[in-house]
Amino acid sequence: MHSRQWMTMNVALLAAAIFMGWKLYGEWRGANQRYEALAEAEVTAQTALTPEWAQRATPPLEQLAAGNVFSADRGQAQPDDATSTAMPPEPVVIGTMNLGKNYEALMTSGGSASGQGMKRVKAGEEFGGYTVAEIQDHQVVLEFAGQRKTVSVYQSSRPVRRAQTPAQAATPVVESSTGQQPAAGQATAAPPRPATATPATAAPVPGDYAGDPNTKAYVEGNRIRIETETPFGKMVRYEDIPK
Repeated sequence: MHSRQWMTMNVALLAAAIFMGWKLYGEWRGANQRYEALAEAEVTAQTALTPEWAQRATPPLEQLAAGNVFSADRGQAQPDDATSTAMPPEPVVIGTMNLGKNYEALMTSGGSASGQGMKRVKAGEEFGGYTVAEIQDHQVVLEFAGQRKTVSVYQSSRPVRRAQTPAQAATPVVESSTGQQPAAGQATAAPPRPATATPATAAPVPGDYAGDPNTKAYVEGNRIRIETETPFGKMVRYEDIPK
């Protein structure tokens, strides 16, 4: 009898504990749902009260400073630095060499550095800011920033001469029309020199060129084609016919 009472009491306590746990879980779940509903209502209220212009994202300060209010193309995309970079001076192609399976070109710098830094280059190498895309018999294809240009040996191969210093202007000579002797320190007119005719230079004919048996010269149109046999193959260059 005594043990039956204890068993009944334990079952009642267990049922009460289960009921209280279920009740606590229900309260916790209901509180979470109420909090979520209140948060959504608060966000909706703030969005409704905020004007449309205030909801837009603010652009960076650099973008605002770059946009000129008085410019006609304001708001348009600006070109990248890579596309706006100016092309370097065009190199000078002295000649090309056929080495059997591939070509090599003898090139020098162009622009203000013309005639300096002669170098043998192959296809795929860089020279003077350009990439040598292709080497052919009488021309070289250069590439820069996705753009290609062809440099012909006929157009760029000329004897490279250093710039000569211009002669200083002669001091003006004052000649007196009277028969009196010029005063001390006064310049006198120098007697004119007879004009001398400069002999014309004859154009070279096919055969040995400049006394080198390994060099041959041929006249092609208004230019001279010069072929030189080298240990690396035949080197071809062109020069103007002397006038």
